[in-house]
Amino acid sequence: MKNYQKRLKEAYNVIFLKFVAVKDRIMSDAALIEHIRALPEDLKTKVADFVVTLEQEMKAEKKITERKFGCGKGFFEMMPDFDEPLEEFKD
Repeated sequence: MKNYQKRLKEAYNVIFLKFVAVKDRIMSDAALIEHIRALPEDLKTKVADFVVTLEQEMKAEKKITERKFGCGKGFFEMMPDFDEPLEEFKD
């Protein structure tokens, strides 16, 4: 797993750090595609892996925000004596 993470980090460095021409400015889609086309095949594979990882992260973030009220109904069950005073606090 560490090798995979290292490869992702390398791909990130290649695409987003070395090719962004202007500080704090993201290159256009066309420019990004041209830079990717110029890469050797092994780096293109790393870029593809990185894109898949980004897509998975995006889907995971969507799942968290799409929760609806009441989705855990029936998941938890409270005991009938929940509101009763606890033995430890009876003095």
